[in-house]
Amino acid sequence: MADGTAMAAVPGLRLPSGVRNLSIAWTASSLNAASKLRFRYRFEGYDAEWVHADSRRNVSYASLPGGRYRLKVSATYDGI
Repeated sequence: MADGTAMAAVPGLRLPSGVRNLSIAWTASSLNAASKLRFRYRFEGYDAEWVHADSRRNVSYASLPGGRYRLKVSATYDGI
């Protein structure tokens, strides 16, 4: 979501200039217990290190400066 407008997650996505609020959601499937999935993410170009999100599946940013960013998400299941 960019300023409340849904955007398709496609490679090379360019947001309109002036976007103030960015929300990104992700998911992962588990054939066992989805409640045991844990996530971490890093918004390259903004976050210096990985951020542990535990079971949360989204992140929001406000007032991002213009630039190139890439979201990386890592998932573990029951610590693996």
